[in-house]
Amino acid sequence: MRKIKSKYISIITIVIIGLYVFGTNQGHKFWKDNSKVIEWDVKSYYAYLPATFIYKDLSFNFVYDSENSEFLKNQIWPIKLDNGKYIIKTTIGMSYIYLPAFLIAHIIAEPMGYEANGYSVPYKYLITMLALIYLLFGIYYLRKLLLLLKFSELSIFISTISIVAGTNLIFYSSYEPGMTHVYNFTLINIFIYNTMLWWKNNKIKKLVILGFLGGLITLIRPTNILVYFIFIFWGVKSKQDLINRFMFFFKNTKITVSLILLYILPWIPQLIFWKIQTGSYLYFSYGESNEGFFFLNPQIFNILFSYWKGWFVYTPIMFLAVFGAFTLYKTNKSLSIQLSIFMIMIIYVLSSWWSWWYGGNYGNRAFIDFYGIMAIFLTSLIMFLLKKKYINYLLIVVLAILIFYNNFQIRQYNSGAINCFSMTKETYWEQFLKIEKTEYYKSIIKVPDNKAAHKGEYRLVKKKD
Repeated sequence: MRKIKSKYISIITIVIIGLYVFGTNQGHKFWKDNSKVIEWDVKSYYAYLPATFIYKDLSFNFVYDSENSEFLKNQIWPIKLDNGKYIIKTTIGMSYIYLPAFLIAHIIAEPMGYEANGYSVPYKYLITMLALIYLLFGIYYLRKLLLLLKFSELSIFISTISIVAGTNLIFYSSYEPGMTHVYNFTLINIFIYNTMLWWKNNKIKKLVILGFLGGLITLIRPTNILVYFIFIFWGVKSKQDLINRFMFFFKNTKITVSLILLYILPWIPQLIFWKIQTGSYLYFSYGESNEGFFFLNPQIFNILFSYWKGWFVYTPIMFLAVFGAFTLYKTNKSLSIQLSIFMIMIIYVLSSWWSWWYGGNYGNRAFIDFYGIMAIFLTSLIMFLLKKKYINYLLIVVLAILIFYNNFQIRQYNSGAINCFSMTKETYWEQFLKIEKTEYYKSIIKVPDNKAAHKGEYRLVKKKD
């Protein structure tokens, strides 16, 4: 009987989450709204597809020369360089991800009575469904890696439900499905799972996956190159292990070179595009917008604890997960230390970005990519507490409250009761447990001073009417 339950528990988890997200999608139907799904950053991630397959012009001159210029200027935001050419600020990685949805939508759009222009309902609907598919694969691989780490089925089930329904992962799997986060959540889970298998048997298939997948993860979000820290140091338990690990890569040059070449493979179209448009194979496109890192001024407290956009304030279940690093230390000291160091690195890098709050978003979306790591901590904590009499019941109650509160905050965010750019202590408590915006809240709302932030100076200013 236990084997049957174990066999089907992943299916039960996936079905529950799949139905929940699908039902949420059917409720909001954002793909029918002209301003939803392909919006803000997604416009740039997606721009390479219509440019390639519809307008056949990766110079992006068509945005201004086309008969549909007014429409296109609202959908595609190329940056004009000093040489007169155009680039897209974001890299091409997400266009790879969207490609299957785009091609299917392009085939069915006109037969269904919609324009085959890259932006009509079929394109947006299929991106929404694509996010759901990636989420389910992400859960599937998360369970596989947690099982490899010897966690119990029950603790994995509770942890998975909590990670999805109790965090902003659910929001970016449904309400803003075009953003990068659910996709990188899944890809990083697959990367970690294959890392674990590689260091067990060194199979070439896993090396191919790790090289190519690492390149794609980085192409989608360049700072995510840090996932190779996990690959390089996985299983290292001593100074001698560390020496042996580096000697392994030094002696096995075929493996090292293959890994590098596979990493570069998904980057080739991007490098060619940059070379043609800028004259250089490597180009920091965000510099055109005066965006960058302030590594000597990381906003660590703000990114974690501030009312402005603190990760733990708007996703408190992640604060709970942090304590799992201590329970994991008791059973797997080296893994706990390695993953803790990795998350400290991530916090440092993310908090050093000029816009450490990452624009308009629910919670602090930049951390979602690494929820697979946090799931290891949370599962460890849950497994530890489930063995404690009475505390196990308290744990379930606390998780249920946090899941409810997360979904309540999503309703607040969608109604504008939580401002997408920033909150203060005063506005947070004014709107606490209120779905609609109060008049007083409207009068005291403040937003980031972006001009100051570009200089590494952070303050909120009164919102202009």
